[in-house]
Amino acid sequence: MTALAHALWRTNYGGKTLIKKFHYPVYGSGQMWERLQQNVQNLGGQIQINSKVISLGLKGRRIHEIVVQQGEEKRVLAGSLVISSMPLSELIARLDPPPPTEVIEAARNLRYRDFILVGLIINRPHLFPDQWIYVHSQKVKVGRIQNFKNWSAAMVPDQKMTSLGMEYFCNKGDDLWTLPDEDLIALAIEELTILGLADAAEVEGGVVFRQLKAYPAYNLGYQDNLKIIKHFLASISNLRTVGRNGMHRYNNMDHSMLSGMMAVKNLDEENHDLWEINLDHSYLEKLTTTSQKPEFTA
Repeated sequence: MTALAHALWRTNYGGKTLIKKFHYPVYGSGQMWERLQQNVQNLGGQIQINSKVISLGLKGRRIHEIVVQQGEEKRVLAGSLVISSMPLSELIARLDPPPPTEVIEAARNLRYRDFILVGLIINRPHLFPDQWIYVHSQKVKVGRIQNFKNWSAAMVPDQKMTSLGMEYFCNKGDDLWTLPDEDLIALAIEELTILGLADAAEVEGGVVFRQLKAYPAYNLGYQDNLKIIKHFLASISNLRTVGRNGMHRYNNMDHSMLSGMMAVKNLDEENHDLWEINLDHSYLEKLTTTSQKPEFTA
C-alpha cells in the first residue's frame, strides 16, 4: 500500500523498489556480456559459444569432464571447478552417472514460466516517460512493456523512432508460445492500439524473441524440492551454481551477477555463501536519504 500511495500522491516513500537513479550500459545490458567476453579472452581464457552441454561426468564427489555438442562435433572439456548457471532441472538431468531417484524427481518437479518479447519500432520520437510499464487490463494479453529508448537513447539509432518491447508471459506449447511470429507481431500491434499508446499505422516493423525458463516458478512444494537438490549438489565438491536458474530463485539481474562474482571470489580463498544472496534484502541499490529528497544510486 505504501508503494501505491507513493505512486498516487507522491508521498515520501522509502521503499527501494521505486528507485530514482541507477547505472545502465549505454547500449543495453548485452554490452556488459560483450565486455566480459573481451576481458576473458584478453586474459587468455576461451569462450565456447553455440555449445550445448550434453553431460557432466561425475567421478566420486567431483565433476571430472563436461561433454558439449558443437554443431556435429562432440567435445570433452575438463577443469578444476564448474560454475553453472543452467536451470537446475537440466543440470540434474545431465549428470552422469545419474543422482539418486529422489533428486531426479525433485528436479523434474521444478516449474518455470517462459517468455516472449515482441519488439516493435514506432514512428514517433516519444510515447511515455517510463522505462517500463506493467499492464493489468483484461482486454490484452501483454503483461509488461519496455521502452528501450528511455533506458538509453543510444539503443535506438534513429531518434525519430521509439523501440518498444511487448512482453508476454507464457508456457512452452501454449496458445501464445505456438503462435507464428507474424501473428505475434500482429497481436502486439493490436494490443498497442487497444491500450492507446500508438496507432497501428505508426508501426514500422517487428521482431519476436522467445526465452525458455525465463522465470523459476514458486509452485506449491518447490522449497522441498529445492532443499533435496541443494543437499545433493553440496556433495559435489567442485560445482557451484549461480544466477536465477542456477539457484531457482526469482532474483534480479544484479543479484544474479553478484552470485557469479562471489563464486569467483571464493576461488581466491574467500568464503561467501552463494545461497544467502538476496535472502534478506530485496534489492542491492544503496539508499541515501536527505530531509527533502530521497536519492538512490546503484
